[in-house]
Amino acid sequence: MQLAATIALGLAPLLVFGGAALLRPAPPVPAKPVATAGGRMIRMDDATFSRRWAPLHDLPPAMQVHYAREEVVGAVSGAAVSQVPQPDQPSRHRRRLLRSKPVRLDVCARHHMRRVEYMVRGYRHWRCRR
Repeated sequence: MQLAATIALGLAPLLVFGGAALLRPAPPVPAKPVATAGGRMIRMDDATFSRRWAPLHDLPPAMQVHYAREEVVGAVSGAAVSQVPQPDQPSRHRRRLLRSKPVRLDVCARHHMRRVEYMVRGYRHWRCRR
């Protein structure tokens, strides 16, 4: 019985002030004028698009790739071999850049640290140490 009275007294201010807040009308929200930015309307149809990109169609392509396969039949002299274009070999520096490094999945090794494992209340944990 005493518990019910304590709960009722605790909820009484909530009911009184909550009911008063619901009965009071909300203040009106003032209207704010919206500033519009000046702009212009641009037609977006096929005629304007093709006219806009027409100068680019007149340009030569940026990169041209030619694949040539020359087959030499019979005996070839040294002068003829030197005239055959050789494919460009990538420089040593370029080859080194193209070679990928192995992925190190260990977070500690990635940051030049070592992984230390320990137990806390029967659970295994780990952390990185120098």
